[in-house]
Amino acid sequence: MKYFLLVFSFVFSVKTYAQKIDSIKDPVVNPALLVEENPKLASYVYLVNDHTIVFQKDRRTRKVIKADTKSFTFSQNSNERGMAKNKDGIFVNGNFVKTDTLGYQYLGFTNEGPFWRTQKAIYKNITELKNFKASEFTPLKDSKGTYSDKGYYRFNDQVYYHDKLTKIDPGTVVLLEWERCYDKNGIYERGEKILFEGEPLLYLSRYFLKMKNVLVSNDSYHTAIPAGDADSFVQLGEYYSKDKNNVYYKDRIFRDVDIPSFVSVFDFFAKDRNHVYHDDDLVKDADAATFEHLEGPYFKDKNHIYCNGKIMPIDIADAGKLKIWSAISFNISNPFITDGKKIFQYDTLLDGPQLDIPSFGVISKQPFCYDKNGVYERDYSNGTERFFLKKIPFNYSSPPDNTNVFISDKMNEYLFYNNQAYNRDTGLFENLTREQIDLTKTRERDLIKINGSVQFKTIYAMLLGKSGNKVYWGNEETSVDSETFEKVKGTYAYYKDKNNVYLYSYGEGLITLKGIDPGSVRLFNEFLVDKNYIYMNNSRIIKSENVEILAVYEGSWPMCGVGNPVSSTFYLFRNSEGYWLALIPSRGAVQIKKISEKDPTLKKFLGIK
Repeated sequence: MKYFLLVFSFVFSVKTYAQKIDSIKDPVVNPALLVEENPKLASYVYLVNDHTIVFQKDRRTRKVIKADTKSFTFSQNSNERGMAKNKDGIFVNGNFVKTDTLGYQYLGFTNEGPFWRTQKAIYKNITELKNFKASEFTPLKDSKGTYSDKGYYRFNDQVYYHDKLTKIDPGTVVLLEWERCYDKNGIYERGEKILFEGEPLLYLSRYFLKMKNVLVSNDSYHTAIPAGDADSFVQLGEYYSKDKNNVYYKDRIFRDVDIPSFVSVFDFFAKDRNHVYHDDDLVKDADAATFEHLEGPYFKDKNHIYCNGKIMPIDIADAGKLKIWSAISFNISNPFITDGKKIFQYDTLLDGPQLDIPSFGVISKQPFCYDKNGVYERDYSNGTERFFLKKIPFNYSSPPDNTNVFISDKMNEYLFYNNQAYNRDTGLFENLTREQIDLTKTRERDLIKINGSVQFKTIYAMLLGKSGNKVYWGNEETSVDSETFEKVKGTYAYYKDKNNVYLYSYGEGLITLKGIDPGSVRLFNEFLVDKNYIYMNNSRIIKSENVEILAVYEGSWPMCGVGNPVSSTFYLFRNSEGYWLALIPSRGAVQIKKISEKDPTLKKFLGIK
């Protein structure tokens, strides 16, 4: 998905492209591979075979489980590691709990193990907590209306941290970050009241706490603040505070300011009767008496207009003509401002087409703008090292505005103007029907132009979709059989038709994997498997008849970011031919070795007598 439409091409037509073919490679037989006596097992891993499941809890613990494997599933969320389920119940670190799985939800981790629930019961590790009625055991809603997702629950008008009853007052509790909260009586971490020198602490702000009349830091040390006065403490906005003796910026004393007149202006800005401050630095030349917040990052005083403390090249005489538009890109505020003569985005003067300022506007608070002459997006020139506006190549028939220009849902993939749509990868589409606009806007369909006619394209993945009896990558026709084309179940990027298996890449399209049988291919743990072999990436490993994966453990796992390392992982398999050890690298050839069933290290590792 794209936030910006950066590259334009004015001619888009359907054509068939030459799909890349990648032939499956044979593994390298390496006689030097050996089963390790004490391998470092991958932790919290379930290995699902046709009739058994292997669970590796930690680097030394491995357990074989007999269970229904066809209905067996586990979450990819690392917070839920060790948790799984099948039609018969829940698995907790390899231990089976027979229960109705309807409404299963992982709630957190306790010292005694995972905390979880179903629709009818609450569990800690593998034990049902019968003192709770599941329908009434609900996430804590604090006094500000926020629901807890960090282990706090309400039951019988009392507050629990997981299953532990606390003394937290449900009427005044306020949830904080992580596993902390406070109420009228104190501050709590994981349900326990925090004491300092035997005394309870009261919450003042994210940076300060109160112990009797002592002001202390809100950290693990609870350091007393010199000359701090908790009784006169006042929070000023989010980052500033003061008491009768000090002014504070975040968690430190802000010196050389006038305490009585000190106030927060907005966000990281404050002032007293003498100066204006950004963070805890002076804003030079700012007039404290007239300094005020406008909107977003913009401020003004009697002399200047500021963007986050930086003086902008705007004449103060034009302050009455200022207009600001909010805009967000990549979750970062990136607004526009005009003085009636020039337009800036944030603090950058925009180059490009001469804009008509009276009709200027921003589209849905996104980094796209318009005036009566066109719709624009910001681009960057490496030559001039400046940002500039680029005009979107719609066929303009009426002045653009917020009534006839809008953006599709989900990352702005399409930009619409009247009955036209533009996409950076597939171009301009004209004379759209209401249905085409509506379904493309909600991203239920893509658009494609075939022989000059705009058609719908069902979406398989970004740029990949089907129109009529053809599958397309962007505007390019693929050679797949569209009637049998589908994703390999459970995979992210593998597809198949009656003829081939494919790996899809947004940048390269469909890559044909020659050598895998499409009629029998399926997902086997993290591998592909067909009637003949199992595969990883573009490599064949061993034959698939009666294949089982018995263990996975560390090969070479170098430090991240050091050089250009190649990591590798060992897999221990068994198939109809016997036992196999495979070393699979992050890149390069797969190495395998057949291991004798009499190998003493193998027998010891698997517990074979």
